Amino acid sequence: MDIIVKIQEQSISISPQNVITGKICFVADKICFPDKDWNDFPIVILTWWLKAITNIDKGQFELQFMDGPFSVRGTILAEDILILEFVQRSEKDIMMFSGNGSLQVLKDSIMMAAKQLIDIASNRHWESTDLVELRQALEKTTKLG
Repeated sequence: MDIIVKIQEQSISISPQNVITGKICFVADKICFPDKDWNDFPIVILTWWLKAITNIDKGQFELQFMDGPFSVRGTILAEDILILEFVQRSEKDIMMFSGNGSLQVLKDSIMMAAKQLIDIASNRHWESTDLVELRQALEKTTKLG
């Protein structure tokens, strides 16, 4: 299963409080998760996701969205093979769908989305502490390969 992180560039905006929001989702086998029009805090969650995939504990990680009860849980099965579960969290979690994928492809997609957001912010002359953290997380992930 190919999985990518999709950012809708035209949706990216900054509030008067310097908070950046926009549409972000995973696309796996033509399925958008949580939704193709999911609006969230992409700078913050991409920072979380970069940290999660560079600090995998016991072969497992979780990529959470900030708004809403959605996350992607990953378990490494072999060197570059993982199973991904797309979950709606609740008292009893609901697995929306799952599939196998490549850790490297997932990592590359998260890194590309982070670079895209950094470029968007730079082109629009935006700056925030969240952007600083995203740049640092991307730099660390890039160094670790």
